[in-house]
Amino acid sequence: MTDWRTALRETDPGAHAQLTNEDAQAMRRAVLSAVPPQAPRSRAWLQPLLLAATVALMIATGAAAGHRASLGSTGGSIEAAAASDVPETRQLQFATPGGTRIIWTFNSALNLNESMP
Repeated sequence: MTDWRTALRETDPGAHAQLTNEDAQAMRRAVLSAVPPQAPRSRAWLQPLLLAATVALMIATGAAAGHRASLGSTGGSIEAAAASDVPETRQLQFATPGGTRIIWTFNSALNLNESMP
């Protein structure tokens, strides 16, 4: 029993016929002439919109940085002062497609001059 691809190839009447270059070009012209022409879309509004969004983002980032800097210069809040006494531990986590998880823990209070007990 043959599969459907083999059956189609065996019964194709034009399987061994060669298309001439002129026939191929005529076929291409016929297909392209059937496609309706499209008017180019005007995207003149896109560039000013992107520029305005970039400027707004820059202003918001500057305002946030200025606000954060002003909090740092005045001493911040009581919670920030209490939290600065505790060493900060950070983690970097990876998950592979196979399901393996890798977790690296970074201790900011690590002193390289100390020896391990």
